[in-house]
Amino acid sequence: MNKISKALTWFIISFIIFHLILFIMWGEHQEYWYLYTGIMLIAGISYVFYQRDIESKRLLTSIGVGIITAIILIMLQLLFSLITSNLSYSSLIKELARTGVNWKWQMLVTLLFVIPCHELYMRTVLQKELTHFSIPKWVAILITAICSSSLFIYLD
Repeated sequence: MNKISKALTWFIISFIIFHLILFIMWGEHQEYWYLYTGIMLIAGISYVFYQRDIESKRLLTSIGVGIITAIILIMLQLLFSLITSNLSYSSLIKELARTGVNWKWQMLVTLLFVIPCHELYMRTVLQKELTHFSIPKWVAILITAICSSSLFIYLD
């Protein structure tokens, strides 16, 4: 059996702390987005300082995938709003306001910074470390996806 690396230990500890923080603030929609944004920024920045590998191919891939994902989400919303009248910008903003996103700057920060940091935290740390164990790739991807989505269970 492979030894658990420092990076994976850091991920597990920080992941538990992030869940504890979000659990304590469960139901506080406005605070959730502030906390989640801060958590992902701390996770992304601390990874860079921990690894000291700014030229990592995974770092650029994670940031790129995060930004591309944000752009795709915006384009999908625009496309769906053209197809159906039930989905409009105002209805999207109302739904986001229900979950605590009340200002456009919050959405901009989420799309431009938080999504890439989330990608960096999950893909670069967790998925990379899981590849060191003798498990199939699809299992590593599944574990990463479950961990990634678990941070959103506190958003009612």
